[in-house]
Amino acid sequence: MHITFNRVSANYQLGPIKRADILTDLSAEVTPGSFTAVVGPTGAGKSSLLKLINGLLLPSVGEVSVGEVVFTAKASKQALKQVRKRVGMAFQFPEHQLFAETVYEDLAFGPRNFNISDSEIDTTIKHVCQLTGIDQSLLERSPFSLSGGQQRRVAIAGILATKPDILVLDEPAAGLDPVAKKQILEMLSHLHKTEKLTTLMVTHDMDDVVHYADDVIVMAEGQIKAHLDVRSLFSDQALLERYQLDVPTALSLQQQLEQAKGEQLNHRSLTLTELADYLIEEGWV
Repeated sequence: MHITFNRVSANYQLGPIKRADILTDLSAEVTPGSFTAVVGPTGAGKSSLLKLINGLLLPSVGEVSVGEVVFTAKASKQALKQVRKRVGMAFQFPEHQLFAETVYEDLAFGPRNFNISDSEIDTTIKHVCQLTGIDQSLLERSPFSLSGGQQRRVAIAGILATKPDILVLDEPAAGLDPVAKKQILEMLSHLHKTEKLTTLMVTHDMDDVVHYADDVIVMAEGQIKAHLDVRSLFSDQALLERYQLDVPTALSLQQQLEQAKGEQLNHRSLTLTELADYLIEEGWV
């Protein structure tokens, strides 16, 4: 499932509130099957970019392609329904999307909306529970009686129940404690690989970028400023400084060691394992 933005600009309007050109002249192509992190300062347009993919935000200029569906400012309801079946979107704090009396009913809502039969819904719910680690004993419980981590899993399972080809995730681990955060991100990474999804994830955590993403889209001022692989991003110090991007923990520690020693390593470390290997290789320890 390829995703292409072709000279796209977009306005935002909610009732009387309108902001022109929250996204401006975007052109990019997301490789099918890739895991792409979307980074940049607050207000850069990251969440709006995700909404374009799901048709929740329509281009005012240009066109968006999601698989074989191409849509513009005048997208039909049929085209948008096609897109939304193929694209699963999790907003920040996706548990706020929960609403039904039971976990089962929440998971069944999406498939029913796409006219899937009850027998197929039963099979789908069992499958997504296995994928997301939800014990089926929870299906008849209220989703609001669950822990924060469990609610997050239910919300993501509800998205998977429509069998999307693309996942777009807006800081999917926001607000979770470190253990629950790692569990959710590991789960999403596993889903990405086993279900052969194309995944885009907004994040501010550069360690998450290193550990889970293949590519990175850097956004600022409503524009895509760079689209490159992870190692290339963290090798470009000028780009990092220009858009005030943090670096992963290992690279930050390396820079502190280099400053204290007055020398530089020959490689930039993205993980603590890499840093340890480079320190040994160059005789710093």
